[in-house]
Amino acid sequence: MVEETENVTQFENNCLDSVVGLNNESVVCPVCNRNNLTVMSCFILCQCGVYINCKSQNMNTEKLKALLEENLLAHAGFCNEQPVFSVGFGAEGMSSMFMSCSGCDAVAIIV
Repeated sequence: MVEETENVTQFENNCLDSVVGLNNESVVCPVCNRNNLTVMSCFILCQCGVYINCKSQNMNTEKLKALLEENLLAHAGFCNEQPVFSVGFGAEGMSSMFMSCSGCDAVAIIV
């Protein structure tokens, strides 16, 4: 039981570190896990091709970090698999960032 709890805690920390990064000024792109995202009030973009129009959400780095962290922690509360992130089109035809997990079939819209 203790070992499983330690494994889950380590998994959560790894997920948060990979997405949020260590620098308060940047967010590592959860889609490619290589580049930092550029976060402006109107859009989020990455060199890997991620582009999300978020004009109506008044986005900033702190808000994006909080959304990612909230969804990762919620998922880690019931599943030990690491989710993946992708960009697709939402209901309104606008691009959105999704978090999905093949282990538990969870899907969440991040932005």
